Amino acid sequence: TNEADADFRGRTLGGSLNLGPLEFRGQRTTSKRTDPYYKDSPSFFKDPDLTQKTTEVGVGGSLPLGQDTLSGDLLRRFRSTEYPQNIYQEERFTAQEPNVTGLNLGYEGQFGPGQLGVQGGLENVRGVGTGTRADMSYSLDKLFGLPVPTKVTGGYRNPVGGESSAEVMLRFGLPFGGPRR
Repeated sequence: TNEADADFRGRTLGGSLNLGPLEFRGQRTTSKRTDPYYKDSPSFFKDPDLTQKTTEVGVGGSLPLGQDTLSGDLLRRFRSTEYPQNIYQEERFTAQEPNVTGLNLGYEGQFGPGQLGVQGGLENVRGVGTGTRADMSYSLDKLFGLPVPTKVTGGYRNPVGGESSAEVMLRFGLPFGGPRR
C-alpha cells in the first residue's frame, strides 16, 4: 500500500429522481488525505488534511421516437480543494477549480438495412475553453446478402487544451462452421 493512500478517507452522498422520461441527479463527494510530511509535524499545522470536494448535478433522459431513441444529458460539476493550514494562517487556503458544464446528445435507430448510432458532446470548462466530441456507429447483420456481421465506427475528439484526433474502424465477423457446443 502506498503510504500516502493509507490515510485516505472518502464519503459520497447522492441521489436521483425519475420524473417521466427525465432523471434528475446530484452527488457530493468529499475526500481527505493527510500527507505524511504534515502528519509528522503536528506542532506546525492546525489542520494537516488536504480536502477535495466535488459536487455534480445533472438531468438526463431518453425519448422514444417510434423504434428509434433520442437521448440527452446535461451535467454541471463544481470542485474545490482545501489545503493544509499551518499555525501562521488564519484559515485554510481554498482553490476553486473552473466549473465544468457538459452536454451530450444521442440518437439510435434503424437507418436503411442497419442500425445507426450518433452521439455528440460539448464540455465547457469555465474560463478555459470548450471541448467537443462526436461518435458514430453503423451495424449490419448481413453484408451484400452474406451472413457477415459488419460494423463501422468513427469518432472525433477536440479536448480542452489537447490535440484533436479522429478514428475510423471497420469490423467484420466471419462465421466458421455451425453452432458451438
